[in-house]
Amino acid sequence: MRSYVDPDYSIGRNLRQRHRKKGGLSNEYSHHLDSENKKRGRKKCQNGAYDEYGNIRLNGLDICDCMNQECDGCWYNCRSCGSTRCGPQCRSNRKFFYEDITYDGKDLSIQNKYMPKYS
Repeated sequence: MRSYVDPDYSIGRNLRQRHRKKGGLSNEYSHHLDSENKKRGRKKCQNGAYDEYGNIRLNGLDICDCMNQECDGCWYNCRSCGSTRCGPQCRSNRKFFYEDITYDGKDLSIQNKYMPKYS
């Protein structure tokens, strides 16, 4: 016994499945999502170690990259921001801390005491 399958139904079903596999939505829904995303915009990432002014984001301190609190800046002028407190890389919106400074040929190492401690 053979069942009858309507050819129009099977073609429509195949088109619906194909459309669903491609991730397509109907025009009114996709237009609504596009306009909603444009209104909202992108959120600014706030997980960097330093803010846009070169201060530590966690406590707001403006510490030189030599990790000495009394230092007024011992590096050359930064190419990006002009500060003398930026080390080899500009501190503005930088996403990392220098953990320590190790001097070659000496037993001297300076640890960063301003870096936040995560447990």
